[in-house]
Amino acid sequence: MKFFLSIISILLISGSLFAQNGGVVTPHVISYQPHHVFIPPGFDNNDKAEIFISGHYPSSCFKFAESDAQIDIVNKRIYIQSFAYYYDHQACLDFHVEYSDQIHLGVLPAGEYEIFFDDPNAAPVKAGNLLITRATTPTTDDFMYAPVTDLFVDSRLDNPYLSIGGHLTSSCLTIVDVKIIHRVANVVEVLPILENSGGFCPPEYIPWAISVKLENMDPSVKLVYVRSLNGQSAHKVVRFH
Repeated sequence: MKFFLSIISILLISGSLFAQNGGVVTPHVISYQPHHVFIPPGFDNNDKAEIFISGHYPSSCFKFAESDAQIDIVNKRIYIQSFAYYYDHQACLDFHVEYSDQIHLGVLPAGEYEIFFDDPNAAPVKAGNLLITRATTPTTDDFMYAPVTDLFVDSRLDNPYLSIGGHLTSSCLTIVDVKIIHRVANVVEVLPILENSGGFCPPEYIPWAISVKLENMDPSVKLVYVRSLNGQSAHKVVRFH
């Protein structure tokens, strides 16, 4: 009962503050450094590179705003900023609010880039390195990947697994393997390999789904990163427990 009374009190206070402000709620935009950065490996200089961030805010008064990247090609440095909306004129519920974001970097020249979090009120903090290798083939990927639109991860360590799915657009296409790779401690790479049998295959809509057990997981926060045919990854930040 006390819990419900507390919630009602918070709502009444919020309503009073809202009325005092003329019915307009304008948040502050603040720089907010993430708790985790995920740098998938395997990009070369004809790929669209991307990195990911995640973290949590201390209360319900924070909402995710946006992230951006400033790229210094000459000095091989990437400066990331992440912003939050902070509503300081309302009552706040004190629990963690989790968020994550995908930061597109585009096609980058080959080289090793240092990644920094850029805080306007402090010195930049190094978050890691991104290696862009030289492409060895004219194609954008070493394999042809399946088109992936669906991703589910069961993060319980007693039986962790992932399920991916999507649809094929030709009966000549077959998924022949799903490779799970651990090249970076906090990134699980998933490569759904597709083969084309050739021949005459009229367009056809073929749904598909595959589940794969995840081996050697540990209690930590990881990015599950699934390559896809269209160049857009399927991805999810997961806390394995």
